[in-house]
Amino acid sequence: MDTNHFKEILLAEEKRLTEALAAEQSEATEEGNLAVETRDEVAEKFEDSDEREATHQTLENHLTEVRNALAKIGTGTYGKCEVCQEPIEIDRLEASPTAKTCKKHLSDLNGH
Repeated sequence: MDTNHFKEILLAEEKRLTEALAAEQSEATEEGNLAVETRDEVAEKFEDSDEREATHQTLENHLTEVRNALAKIGTGTYGKCEVCQEPIEIDRLEASPTAKTCKKHLSDLNGH
């Protein structure tokens, strides 16, 4: 398998995620610099903060998966099922370049 195609996809995704996390951090910093607020505004901020934290965690988790996949490309283990060590189907990798398992073991390891 030519991993260069997937490396390009993963590097682009890594850049996108890194930029999204940086933008999110910048936005959170700006919001933290606001003046006096009403009780409703404070409550809304806490709710927004919880949502932002969930989004942040999702982005961080995906970035970790992307970096792990890039590391596998570097070690020559990319595209091998972590359960059976057989090659992961190309269409599965196209759909999810961070896939850790073949279709047969899709439900193992939470499907990625």
